[in-house]
Amino acid sequence: MNQFTNNRIVQIDFDASVVGTLSGFCKELLLTSTEACYIRINQATVTVANGYFIPADTSVKIPITQADTISAIKETTAGKLTILELF
Repeated sequence: MNQFTNNRIVQIDFDASVVGTLSGFCKELLLTSTEACYIRINQATVTVANGYFIPADTSVKIPITQADTISAIKETTAGKLTILELF
């Protein structure tokens, strides 16, 4: 099990494609969303065709490093994406 010494929370409200800024130093991301959405990491735009699906009210863990931005777009309803960056 990984142990992290620090964390940072980022929240973005999404409807149309929107970009949130991350630290660029994380070792892992934990994502939760109030509504189903699609995301892309380190890309300016996201669509249903090229995004990674995040279901509503479900925690999703993504082991990734050097994530500078995250883009989100709604599936059907606007919502809020909460990103926990773990260092």
